[in-house]
This record gives sequence, C-alpha cells and structure tokens, in this order.
Amino acid sequence: MRFAQHAAKIMQVMDDEIYGITTSSTSGGGISNILSVNGGDAEIGFSYGHTAANGFKGVGKFKKAQKNIRHFATLYGSAFQVAVPADSDIKTFDDMKGANISPGKAKWTGTAFAESILKAYGYSFADIKKNGGTVHHVGYTESIALMKDGHIDVFMAATNMPQASFLELESSPGIRFIGLSPEKQKQIIADNPG
Repeated sequence: MRFAQHAAKIMQVMDDEIYGITTSSTSGGGISNILSVNGGDAEIGFSYGHTAANGFKGVGKFKKAQKNIRHFATLYGSAFQVAVPADSDIKTFDDMKGANISPGKAKWTGTAFAESILKAYGYSFADIKKNGGTVHHVGYTESIALMKDGHIDVFMAATNMPQASFLELESSPGIRFIGLSPEKQKQIIADNPG
C-alpha cells in the first residue's frame, strides 16, 4: 500500500469518526505539507521525519525555517529505492550522470532524497541535464510507463517495501536495484541528520 493510500484511509476514519474534522488530499507531497502546516493552511500534514526536521531547520528543500511545525508520529518505515532495467549498463550512482531519471514530483520527499544522494556523488539534476540526460518529475504511474517504454533509465522512490510500482516493473521489463556503499550511507546521514 502506498503512502497516499495509508493517508487516504486515515483521512476517511477522521472524517467518519471525529466530529468537526475536515480532511483533504492534495498531490503536493511531504515538502508541500510542511509548508502548508507552517503557513496555517493545514493543521496536520503527512510527511517524513527527516523532511520535518529539514523544514524546521530551514535546510535542504526549505529556503527558510518552518518553526510552526512538529513531527509527532511515524506511521511506518520507508526505504529509498532506486531501480534500473535488469539489462542496464548502470551499476552505481556514478553511472547516472547523464541518464534519463524519474525521481518523483518536485515537492515529494523522494525527490529530496534523490537530490541529497546525487549531491553526495558530486552532481545534481542540473548536471544530469547538462550531460544530455533528463529528469522527469512525475508520479509512480507515469514513471512505470516511462520505464516500460524505455524513456527512463532510472526510477527512484521513497516508499514502503514491497511497493507495487517496483513489483510491476520487476514483472516487466525486469529490474535491478542500485545500492549505496556503507561509506556513502554514513556521509548522506551525516549531511541530512533528520
């Protein structure tokens, strides 16, 4: 079940069981939800712990500190997953510097994850584009279609495991996951303490 499906079920229970609660779902993602809560447009927003920490401090994807937020619960653990077609020549993040990638929508937490990992490898989305690659800021459904049609080399997502998008891609065209070395993991965690 995807994060959005978990959130939708929680929203349904809140609407049905708690008098005076009104919920709504937007496509903005974890970063947008932090901005909405901080700005007073929402009282509760779903996000990830590290995104809330970055928002509170005003680092990463946040231009200024979002001091009017608090992280109060973690619903489930998530993993950042990076898949390439099984027959791809891409073996590491170093091989993605000119690839066609889909890291998620612009204000999704997975996209922020992707940026922080690429930064640890010494390049950015802008560098990928300069090297002839593309960065598709689309959702899971579009990413699946792009990979099946051969239009992306890499699909990235921060989500639960197992995740339906990756299971579908494993069925066709077949995928392989790209991992991080322990050294890079330590560097990324040190650079993103949230």
